[in-house]
Amino acid sequence: ACFAFSGALTDLAAAPVPMPKPEQPGSSERLPEPLFFKIATGSPGGTYFPIGTAIAAIVSHPIGSERCREDADVCGPLGMQAVAQNSDGSVRNILAVNDAAVASGLAQSNLVAEAVTGSGAFRMEGPQEDIRVIARLYPEAVHLVVAARSDIADPTGLKGRSISVDRDGSGTQEYAMKILRAFGLRPADLDLVELEALEAADLVYTDDLDGFFFVGGAPVPAIEQLSGIGSARVVPIAGAALDALAADSPYLEATTIPAGTYRNTEDIDTVGVHAVWIVNANVSEDRVYDITRALWNEANRDILAGSHPAAGAVTPEAAIVNLPAPLHPGAERFYRDAGLFEVPPGAGAAAETDGATLPEPVAPAAGEAEPDDMAN
Repeated sequence: ACFAFSGALTDLAAAPVPMPKPEQPGSSERLPEPLFFKIATGSPGGTYFPIGTAIAAIVSHPIGSERCREDADVCGPLGMQAVAQNSDGSVRNILAVNDAAVASGLAQSNLVAEAVTGSGAFRMEGPQEDIRVIARLYPEAVHLVVAARSDIADPTGLKGRSISVDRDGSGTQEYAMKILRAFGLRPADLDLVELEALEAADLVYTDDLDGFFFVGGAPVPAIEQLSGIGSARVVPIAGAALDALAADSPYLEATTIPAGTYRNTEDIDTVGVHAVWIVNANVSEDRVYDITRALWNEANRDILAGSHPAAGAVTPEAAIVNLPAPLHPGAERFYRDAGLFEVPPGAGAAAETDGATLPEPVAPAAGEAEPDDMAN
């Protein structure tokens, strides 16, 4: 089940999203201590890291910042120091956010949905009950990258080849293994290795690896570099073999990497999901409200869009569509205040999935630190 809201979306193309003014402390009030807010991302060679870095810059509000002093609406909560942290990818990010090892992170929508129900990649861990959504962000494409010299034309041609499926704990590895099975390949049929994108790209360049999988918003920097020097190409992932995969993965959708995204390429048919920004349920409602407001402030648009071409697809209108988990109450309140949908208070936190109502967020006990304070 998805957590889309049935309330009518408002057409805001002609008017900016209203941004409520935050209250600023008076000159005699004690300023807050800096709060470190980690955003778990991914490999530096992918898309999560540059986009996560841009988001961290947007929501940070260091005391004395000229940017925030001129207009506090463009920043997050006073004293916040947000940091983008590279990681092994979606699965690790989801577990870390649920366990409050980090306050927030980027992850694939399909894996967030599995985490909420304790299925798929989370069968062993069980339901991740403290996952909430700030926003659905941008589409991600599954890339199957092979050496330019190879004769591999589709996934069936990977038999007997050396292929990286990314690191354990990455969303890429989860999908790579599903795609291999969909095309009738077993792990024993290939020489599988677990490398992050930059390492895999280096080995393809030196002819020490036949190819690799990677899920990311196109163009992926590591793949763009390889393609640009004529060392690699992206193979289509399409056909009837994907029907069973799509039936098992409701957030998977057919997509196309447009011609020219990578050097000398036509349209490339593949499959993809959406990246979502998740946060631990116990981060305070006011804090997430301020973070969400800063994310969508029009003055920050250039920072976000300049981080990576995929960020051009990020809009507040699309941020609440087809959600794989409930909105955090702070994010929900912002979207209601901005007029983006009509939903009764608390509906995001109490949304249902597969007949089971998710738990309401639990406020930290007195004296207990919130997840962002613990992520030092």
